[in-house]
Amino acid sequence: MIQQYLGKLRNFSAYAAKLTGAVMGLYVGGCAIHPLPEDFSGVTSRQIARQIRCETREAVIDSVLGYLTDPRNAGAHRVDERSRDLGNLYSEARKTDPSAIKKFKPAMLTGAAQKVVDLIWRTGIAYNYNLEMTETNNNDGSLNLINVFPRSNRSFGFGAKLDLERQNTRIFTITDTFGTLVNSVDPDYCRFGYQVERKDMIYPIAGKIGIDEVVHEFTVMALFDNLSGKVGDDPSGPKGPSQMAEQLQFTTTIDVSVAPKVTFTPIGRGLHVADASFTAQSIRKDLHKLTLGLYVPSGATLAALRGGILRDLGVSSLGALASAPVRTQGEEGALAIVNQALLLRLFQVRAQILQP
Repeated sequence: MIQQYLGKLRNFSAYAAKLTGAVMGLYVGGCAIHPLPEDFSGVTSRQIARQIRCETREAVIDSVLGYLTDPRNAGAHRVDERSRDLGNLYSEARKTDPSAIKKFKPAMLTGAAQKVVDLIWRTGIAYNYNLEMTETNNNDGSLNLINVFPRSNRSFGFGAKLDLERQNTRIFTITDTFGTLVNSVDPDYCRFGYQVERKDMIYPIAGKIGIDEVVHEFTVMALFDNLSGKVGDDPSGPKGPSQMAEQLQFTTTIDVSVAPKVTFTPIGRGLHVADASFTAQSIRKDLHKLTLGLYVPSGATLAALRGGILRDLGVSSLGALASAPVRTQGEEGALAIVNQALLLRLFQVRAQILQP
């Protein structure tokens, strides 16, 4: 119990230190002409995209090896002995050699396990990033003068204001397949200073954001829960390939202000400064949106797997990952799902604006 308390205290101290650093950075540095994600998060757009790709890669590997090595799947005849042994072999090899998993191929497996993992390998994923950064700096000053006369005093007030605001929106999309993430991405790509294992409570998109749950839920629903291919499909027999979109939004706002004031006591007659004040306010608002699209490219084979996962399916091997000059079918499908989700979101916002 004490260890858990100390662990939470250390986490809180780390977050407090990072927040304090961000606040001081906004106050001291401020005035970014071109607001960027790394101004206060310390992570560039490229690093954000790389980190989320690496988190997805880890999620795919954990999901596949977990499926192959889970005793419940072996007991229910979902995974044959050879496939289970290969899953255990790569799970152990991964502990000492992170690059060993790059040699893993679905064709090494047999039976239903081979077909299930091959479908997972072909699954496409698209990541659409919408990173909005807004910085506001408001500066107000005032100066009050007093003219001291023998029988009366006259005061004069002066004020000045300088308000600045800069805004930047960066939008880009990246596509992958689960198979290429595992086989083509080098582990060093994911080890180079990125915090895949740690959540960031201040700038969530700069840390682990929970891709593992998305990957696991999508694969399970696609294989065993009749995940539909499009709106209007009959849930008992969906016509199109399984697809899903996930939209995440993170907002971080830092507001820092100072308001010093100096009051003077006039001595003698004449014009004197009565008081002077200055108010400075710096506001930084980062709005990070991530839309994920996932797509299984083969609807017919998926239907066969759903219908006969516990018996010999009699379906020919799907073979290696199909090559394409630009994108695979899975990537194209995932990209279409992202575009549909973004378009739907646009219509929802427009409907809210048009409401009386």
